[in-house]
Amino acid sequence: YKDSNNINQILRFLFIKINSKKPPVTYRDYLLGTENSQI
Repeated sequence: YKDSNNINQILRFLFIKINSKKPPVTYRDYLLGTENSQI
């Protein structure tokens, strides 16, 4: 039972769903975007 591996699959799935709605961005740009939107 590898919990971290399961979490990575979920994150990848969510990231693909997000990218399917928007132009592709790098994961770092995505994280920076979420940080900026919270400020």
